[in-house]
Amino acid sequence: MKTLPHNKQFVRLTRNPGFTLIELLTVIAIIGVLAGLMLATLGRVRSHARSTQCKSNLRQIGVAAGMYSVDDRGYIVPAFDPSDQNNKPLHKNHWTGLLAAYMGRSATGDFSGYREVPVFVCPGKEGGFGYGHNYFWLSKGTGGVLAGRMNMSQADNPSRTVLFTDQYHADTVAWRGFVRPAAWGTWKTPDDYTVSFRHSGDTCNVVWLDGHVSSESKNSKFAKSDDVWRLWSGQTEHYQ
Repeated sequence: MKTLPHNKQFVRLTRNPGFTLIELLTVIAIIGVLAGLMLATLGRVRSHARSTQCKSNLRQIGVAAGMYSVDDRGYIVPAFDPSDQNNKPLHKNHWTGLLAAYMGRSATGDFSGYREVPVFVCPGKEGGFGYGHNYFWLSKGTGGVLAGRMNMSQADNPSRTVLFTDQYHADTVAWRGFVRPAAWGTWKTPDDYTVSFRHSGDTCNVVWLDGHVSSESKNSKFAKSDDVWRLWSGQTEHYQ
């Protein structure tokens, strides 16, 4: 009988039969888990990037608001200008229009035109602007008419007084750009004046009256007390 050479016989006896079905399914499952982890990580990275860009936007808005105050004898940029609110269209009187010049833009067009100013648009809020002015405590007036403005000299603690923050409403037509204190609980039933905790970890970004920016959560004093929204302790003058 003809026999195979010793080395060929060894190869035939030790040849790998290939992957079994169970092994293939195991490999596929591992790949699926790894892909899921990668997608989750990418999602967190994107969310962090959006929040970082949002902070940069608010920081630039804060710088522009500071320049406005310097040019206007220390007055805080109002929700809209009380000195000429009847003669200009609202979009020119609005804080976006008042700060546009400090962004290298002119206050022309309607509200949708301000979307061309990148810093007015939060990357975490698609379809609109996304930032709101602390109008309730930084403005004076009633019945939809602003009667006066507040001055930086009136602030007890500028580093703990909200100037602008993330806003829930961002429609380009009905958008107002004003927010009320989160402590009033409006974020639980969002409306046009609601703070938006849209960033990772249920946080919102805030630029304070002194120009610094921070992230605040639903569990912070920012959300639980309106003290950080008032210019001074016990302040009762406000916009209604």
